[in-house]
Amino acid sequence: MTAQKFTTKTYQTDHSTFGGKIYDYDYNGKTSMCDIASRIESDWKFDKKCRHSFERRNQHGTERHLHTIH
Repeated sequence: MTAQKFTTKTYQTDHSTFGGKIYDYDYNGKTSMCDIASRIESDWKFDKKCRHSFERRNQHGTERHLHTIH
C-alpha cells in the first residue's frame, strides 16, 4: 500500500470583509439556526454597504482628479 500525501495551501486572511462577531452564547447550544442565519445576513449586508461606499469614494476621487486636470 502506498502512502498518500495531502497538501494544503496556506490560509490567507481576507481583511476585505467583516466576518462577524463570535459571542459566548453561540456555543451554549441554545442559539437557533435562524438567529445565526440572521446574523450572517446582517454581516453580509454590512460588507455590501462598505463595498458600495468604497466604490463610490473611488469613483468620486477619480472624477475630482479628472476635473483638476482639465
